[in-house]
Amino acid sequence: MEDKELEIKLHYILKEEGIHQMDAKVHNECERQFLLALDVLKAYIGDYRIEVRVPQNGGLIDEFVVLANPHITDFAKMIIAAFFTYYFTKKQNKRDDILKGLEIIGKIKNQSLTKEEALAVVSSDKKLRKIVSNYYKSAENDNQIASIEASTSRGDNQDDISVSRIEKQEFQSHIIETEHTEQTQLIEGTTIAVFSPVLQKGHGKIWNGIYSGKSIPFKIEDKDFLKQVYNNEIKFGSATTIKCNLQITKKEVWDEGDLQKKEDFEYVVKDVINWSDDEHFQNETKCYKKIKEQKRQLDLFSDFS
Repeated sequence: MEDKELEIKLHYILKEEGIHQMDAKVHNECERQFLLALDVLKAYIGDYRIEVRVPQNGGLIDEFVVLANPHITDFAKMIIAAFFTYYFTKKQNKRDDILKGLEIIGKIKNQSLTKEEALAVVSSDKKLRKIVSNYYKSAENDNQIASIEASTSRGDNQDDISVSRIEKQEFQSHIIETEHTEQTQLIEGTTIAVFSPVLQKGHGKIWNGIYSGKSIPFKIEDKDFLKQVYNNEIKFGSATTIKCNLQITKKEVWDEGDLQKKEDFEYVVKDVINWSDDEHFQNETKCYKKIKEQKRQLDLFSDFS
């Protein structure tokens, strides 16, 4: 039989005294994110069930009851305490050195973490960081909230109470910022070896080839060249290359939640100057021939000026 092990109270302290209501959408989203976070903790301390009580007055108080079978261990209480310290206080820079060289998986398995290590583990959990961020992003949308206080107690034992509190101006410390940067450059007259062309219109836009020694996916925006390809005027073999003007866009995303930078490259052929077939003959594209003819005519006119 399951026994009541832990009571949790979330107290949304509102700016105006005597008010006991808050934005329903904000409240529901905060509750959803909080319950998701409690689910993440199961990976460390095992399964349990959460029940909710009818909210009380006094600002707005949510009450949850954690039920476990057979009981919540001292290790579980340490993880939960670390979780509340991290979740409901201003975020501090975590001690990276605590985790360096630490056989953290073994320590969790053997339930032998110190309080400081437990806090480092909880604050390093990527899922928890994102859930906490979503929680405070939602909470920031209610101007009535002045602070949030969380308390835990062991059933009716009021001597076993821990309390954590975070002020509205400190919510931002938990909100993950994602930074996007983008750089674009045009490489003129470069060469791509084509090993997977798109020969028919409507069969996708992504070609594949070798550029600067590595395999790349790329798009072609030269409509005249594509028309020649679709009309079967250009043959592709094992050694077909194109000389082209290639636009390379480098996209970088810094995600504080993952604590890492992700890079992505996009390749677009703006103009195809010529192509070489298997016999190594160079053939200028119709578009490039037009450009050369226009330039020749301009040069002729300039001779008469």
